[in-house]
Amino acid sequence: AEAARQISEAWLRTIIDQLPFDLWAMDEQLRYIVQNASSRKLFGDVVGKPFEDSPAPEQHKAKWLALNRRVLAGEVLHDAYALDVAAQTRRYESILAPVKVDEAIVGLVGIAMDVTQRKQTEDELRLYREQLEELVASRTAALQAEIEERTRVQGELSQVNRVLQLLSECNQVLVRAADETGLLEKIWRVIVELGGYPVVWVGLTAH
Repeated sequence: AEAARQISEAWLRTIIDQLPFDLWAMDEQLRYIVQNASSRKLFGDVVGKPFEDSPAPEQHKAKWLALNRRVLAGEVLHDAYALDVAAQTRRYESILAPVKVDEAIVGLVGIAMDVTQRKQTEDELRLYREQLEELVASRTAALQAEIEERTRVQGELSQVNRVLQLLSECNQVLVRAADETGLLEKIWRVIVELGGYPVVWVGLTAH
């Protein structure tokens, strides 16, 4: 039985140490009882030590102690934090859960994953998206301005062409006119029908 137990513990220890993220467990007194290789590499060997004596960064220690106590009260909690590791700031996400035996909480287990690369990728994608949105907005505004300018120019050209055509038709009427009354009547018709003016009024000076 003892040999079987040792084999089982060896299997479990090996599996835990090969996990690619930090794993630890504490009893109900918040004393470390399990720690895998990844966690030891980051914090050193803390098995047997109470949380208060662990090398946890001071800026996180009070928050982590409060989280541990909440987990011992029955909550499952998620946390996110940053640590300075080898002159680099690494970002982590963790999960803490209570360990129960017959509904009695006897400790907690925690895992923490290094999500630095994922967060950097997310930040880069967010920055790229923001830059792309700014570029699209800028290009859209430029295209809108260009469309408005083209519309304005086309309107002016259309008006100029209409006036030129109107003058040409008036010249043709003037060349073919037989008398003043007929001339004015035809010019009025050209101005209204071709020029698009709703009303034409001509005043003659009496001598």
